[in-house]
Amino acid sequence: SISSISGTSKEKPDATQEKSGVVNVKIRIQDLTRGATYWNGEAWQAGETWLVIDTTGTWSYNIPNSSFTHAHQYQIKAKASDEAGNEEPEAGWASHTFTYDTAEPACAVAVPQEGRYYNELATVKGTASDTLADIDYVEIQIHDTTADRYWNETDWGAVGVEYWLGVTYYPATDTWEYTSGPPRAKLTSGNAYTAQCRAFDNGANQKLSTV
Repeated sequence: SISSISGTSKEKPDATQEKSGVVNVKIRIQDLTRGATYWNGEAWQAGETWLVIDTTGTWSYNIPNSSFTHAHQYQIKAKASDEAGNEEPEAGWASHTFTYDTAEPACAVAVPQEGRYYNELATVKGTASDTLADIDYVEIQIHDTTADRYWNETDWGAVGVEYWLGVTYYPATDTWEYTSGPPRAKLTSGNAYTAQCRAFDNGANQKLSTV
């Protein structure tokens, strides 16, 4: 999500001139997917718009998340002005382009399979994918639901204390694998166990798999 745009500004050193200091920054927010569409401070409009932010260094601009559209590409440009009325030339403008992503990634456990019987859970496998931002990382949780204990990489933890464990993710195949699960000696016959995964994409969205 995006609720604030921020940056810094300072006057470039020039030994031949006396510094007058930055007094404001102007930013331009463009929806590249829509083309010549710009944020005017309240809504999107056709035609270029620059927003003025008074600043002496660090600056920020608040904009509602609801202003952005999923899967649209946006570009932010910023330029500074000093007390003498000089405005930064286009060649020096700061520019940042990004895609707005609110969709959850997909994540599922493939092994162990639902309802099957197992005598060890040393290896847990599954899938994770994202159509827009790609997967950043995946974690799993192995739970002895009978004893209410969670696997912590080497043993079962204290009652009710949850652990999320990092897995190895293979982006070429959208699969993941965890190979440090409980061996046969760490399982109790007759107890029920669940394995659950959660995936995080590069847009900071996450998806929790069903148990």
